Amino acid sequence: MNLKVFVLYLILCFALSSQSFAQKRFDQLDPEHYKPGVDADIDMFMNNWINSTPRHTHGSLIERDILSRCEGDPLKPVRKGAVLKYANRYSHATLDAYYSTTPTTLEGEQEIFYILSGRGIIRAGTKTADLYDGICAFVPANLEFVITNTGDEPLTMLLLCESIPEVFRVNEEILIKDANTAPYTFHEVHWVMNIKGLFDPA
Repeated sequence: MNLKVFVLYLILCFALSSQSFAQKRFDQLDPEHYKPGVDADIDMFMNNWINSTPRHTHGSLIERDILSRCEGDPLKPVRKGAVLKYANRYSHATLDAYYSTTPTTLEGEQEIFYILSGRGIIRAGTKTADLYDGICAFVPANLEFVITNTGDEPLTMLLLCESIPEVFRVNEEILIKDANTAPYTFHEVHWVMNIKGLFDPA
């Protein structure tokens, strides 16, 4: 059997098996078409930071939302990605080469920065830490901090911001974790996902 015939045979087998599977499972799916205004619009539950409007935070940090806090029912987002109930925002942020954020003190909220690329430093209180790919920095409320890009490339990161309750024990310093060296804490989550737990309630 030559290669072309073999490839066509595999494609045919896959198509037939897929069709058979779909017919077997069809009775468990909702056969109705999408009803605007009635059914949830799945596209509203997702967002790409590239499509979000950039805004300045922390002085010179450029943030673009991935997910944001919901307004009302999280199952009926009023704008793309507005689904968060327990966090204020999850965003992609960039600090341009050799720029620094303004000294910032969070009030009533805390932030986690996960560095994707670039190099920099974060200073808070008496603590200074290097920032590079895989470094995760937890910044508590009521602590002034500054992030500086020390390289000639943008410092890019993911930022998670959450409100804290009025009765809450606030950390007194920043916490730094390196995802590159952290051990895996959970295996085979969602079938094949492995997780590194960087921060916990303690």
